[in-house]
Amino acid sequence: MKSSVITEEEFITVPGIYYFNGNTLKLSNIDNGCYTFSLKKRKENIIYIDGNINECFNKNSFWSIFIDEKKNVWFFNSDYGNSSVWLSQENYKQHNFIKEKMILPEKFSEKIKIHK
Repeated sequence: MKSSVITEEEFITVPGIYYFNGNTLKLSNIDNGCYTFSLKKRKENIIYIDGNINECFNKNSFWSIFIDEKKNVWFFNSDYGNSSVWLSQENYKQHNFIKEKMILPEKFSEKIKIHK
């Protein structure tokens, strides 16, 4: 499993453990061909995203996980229309970026543009 420290904006594209801003994001490949991911604060063991198997997404569908320059976590999944962002400045409170009409990071916006 890949392990990486994120220091700049980055798309998460392969299963692995990613470290940034005192957090750990883990993208896991489940045996049935689906992915799930979790996000937690390392030292305090606070779980922001729990990697619930009931919210897994098919690796063959369109999905994108993006960490922006402010260390916000952006997620889009075409399987069930998940359009979430967890904002670092709000202790990773989850928002729906489409419903809330948020301005997306340019790289993330370009990638998901054709799938919205």
